Amino acid sequence: MSAKPRIEELFGVIVGTVCFYSWIFMLLALKMKFFSTDFITNGTVMTVAHNWGQIDNWLEAGILPFFLIAGHYFASGKVISEKGRINDIIGMKSSLMGFIIWFVVTITTFLLEIDMNYRVTLGGGYILIAIIYFFIKRR
Repeated sequence: MSAKPRIEELFGVIVGTVCFYSWIFMLLALKMKFFSTDFITNGTVMTVAHNWGQIDNWLEAGILPFFLIAGHYFASGKVISEKGRINDIIGMKSSLMGFIIWFVVTITTFLLEIDMNYRVTLGGGYILIAIIYFFIKRR
């Protein structure tokens, strides 16, 4: 394997990481703008954002595989093999499907006041993404 595909693949992962951090900053900005409360204490205004537990955890960390795979695909799609492109497309599909399905699960558990640990939230979501990936790959 030549050095050119490795550099482009690494660049794709870096692009995906930058997009992921942009996603997090956008989420935090939206949360502070629309879902926060101002308190005045001793003449000082404090802005407090509401904590949604597992919903926040999954929104922030659950989309990471999608961004990494999409960055890899778009930056190095022309230099990787056909099998690599197909794997990236399957990875993007399964990441997005798993993210959306597990997002509905986290919203449901939050509304039912079932507290989910950070590890359970992320572990369950990533396991679901892996199951969807292998199911699609098998078909």
